[in-house]
Amino acid sequence: VGRDFSLELLEAATTDDPAPGLETLLQRKFLVERPDERIEFSHQVVRQVAYDGMTILQRRRLHQRVADALVALGRSQDNPAEIAFHFGQAGAGSRSQFALYTLMAGEKLSRTYAFREALAAFDQALALLATLPAAPAEQFGRALLGRGLAYEGLFDPEGVTETYRRLHAWAQAQGDEQLML
Repeated sequence: VGRDFSLELLEAATTDDPAPGLETLLQRKFLVERPDERIEFSHQVVRQVAYDGMTILQRRRLHQRVADALVALGRSQDNPAEIAFHFGQAGAGSRSQFALYTLMAGEKLSRTYAFREALAAFDQALALLATLPAAPAEQFGRALLGRGLAYEGLFDPEGVTETYRRLHAWAQAQGDEQLML
């Protein structure tokens, strides 16, 4: 869950009551309560040792639960990159969610003028969508359009031209006359 996390996220991501374990970890100073009702690891080493002590299957399942909890808590618009990260760590079964939230992260980055980072997110989303047998066409179109706009923001005429040619070819194959124009 990162260096620090909310109690709300902890409760949403766990299947059992987290209170007994949380109390023990707080008493032993592995975790620290903050005044803003967040919990943090007392040191990065503590967090890393706990993470390294899990099996790959345990990590994947926990990442899936954290991603699902973040979505259920309505954090999709606030931090789609965090959700994408957790879906990405959850394994192949979460690739479609990983692609969607990576796309959303790219769109959010574009709105904050972080065009290089947005471009990386759009490229990653496009690569993921290309591996999905039933990738939503709408997401592919959004990723290409976002990629073109990011290149526009970077004043990169070659990137703009290459992306919009790809978008045009994709729109033509989809029969999307609006995007073809």
